[in-house]
Amino acid sequence: MLFTRAERYALRCILHLAEIKRGSLATLEEIAAEQGISRQYMANIMCHLSAAGLVHTYRGLHGGYTLGRSVDQITAADIWDAIRSADAPINCVIENAECPNIAVCPIRRLFEKAFGELHSY
Repeated sequence: MLFTRAERYALRCILHLAEIKRGSLATLEEIAAEQGISRQYMANIMCHLSAAGLVHTYRGLHGGYTLGRSVDQITAADIWDAIRSADAPINCVIENAECPNIAVCPIRRLFEKAFGELHSY
């Protein structure tokens, strides 16, 4: 299964937040610098993670980010779902889309199994 660049950055961001001291906040600048990406690109990723409830955003002079849930309650699939684009190549598995080949499609069965593993990890 391939992850987009944004999805990989989001996974690494969650790992970064999981490693900081409990009660501490990570700034957008700190996370972007660690990832080697622009502040604006990281802000876009954080917006998606925040909307999904995976991170909490604290505004203000001493603001930053922290995990929105306990680390053991966040799966790789949660992160992927928060970031993935609407035109993902395997929407039939995710959204149970209509397809005339759905009952016999070997690709769908493969991805269903992969998603099952992803959601359990």
